[in-house]
Amino acid sequence: MPTNVEKEMRDIYSRFFRDAKSLAGEVPIIDDLGFRILCGPPIVGAPILISTNPGASEETIELDGHTFWEKEWPEEMAYAREIKASAFSRRLADLFSEANIDVRKMNATYTLMFRSKSVSEWDRGIGDRRGYANDLCSKSLREVIQLLKPRFIYAAGFGTFERLGCRDEEPDRGWGEARSGDERRITKYGSFDGIQVISTLHPSGSQYSTDNRTQMAADLRQFWDEHSRDLSNPAYSNEKLLRLSTGQDHMLDEVTEACIKTVLWVAKTKENTEGIEVSNYLDFFTEELRRRS
Repeated sequence: MPTNVEKEMRDIYSRFFRDAKSLAGEVPIIDDLGFRILCGPPIVGAPILISTNPGASEETIELDGHTFWEKEWPEEMAYAREIKASAFSRRLADLFSEANIDVRKMNATYTLMFRSKSVSEWDRGIGDRRGYANDLCSKSLREVIQLLKPRFIYAAGFGTFERLGCRDEEPDRGWGEARSGDERRITKYGSFDGIQVISTLHPSGSQYSTDNRTQMAADLRQFWDEHSRDLSNPAYSNEKLLRLSTGQDHMLDEVTEACIKTVLWVAKTKENTEGIEVSNYLDFFTEELRRRS
């Protein structure tokens, strides 16, 4: 049974599809290559990975079934599925493996949702419709983030960080050593619409050393752990608890697990918290924790 989040996400897809189709009549690159909004199933409260735009390599075309006009998200996280076809996915997998993070527990989207083989190809192909296309993508990105309420954002590459309009809020943090021996920036920190953002050198790996990647992985892991404990995050909502209690949301993540533990603790001292009759859901929460232990 579809959740409310899935229904609302399909509405975002429908609006984007409608506007993209009208734009495709004027811009051949859009008509030829289409778009992608999400890289996998929507997970409320999970961190979200944002990169520049979806690629359009021949290998990816074949893997995606020769269609780039996606009316719905992939059934599994594309970055996990495309490791053999995409150099970016391989490098991302290496970085996240070193950070001990499972990319399948994240959401993923783009600042620019239209496909191209490169950003320069997009720049050449979009012409004077660039402003309209960028506004359409920015609007949809904000709708996705407002719906999924990620506990933090990982911006893949400083270019993505800048395209999000993030300001470097901790300029003294995240420095490392370049191959030349000079100091260089490895990690940046900022915010987007009130959500904390971490960004690293681009995971493609062309500009950093093994030591740089180790530092990037350590910074990501620390950021992940810090925000996994943030109970003020909007992912901890009554709606989320109610969907869980009725079995409508099976995509549990670390935020949800921490949330369940918190509710169990509250239930020992209080029958009601913010309008939720906790006792009605204790059996469900207890069984879910037992299953995941």
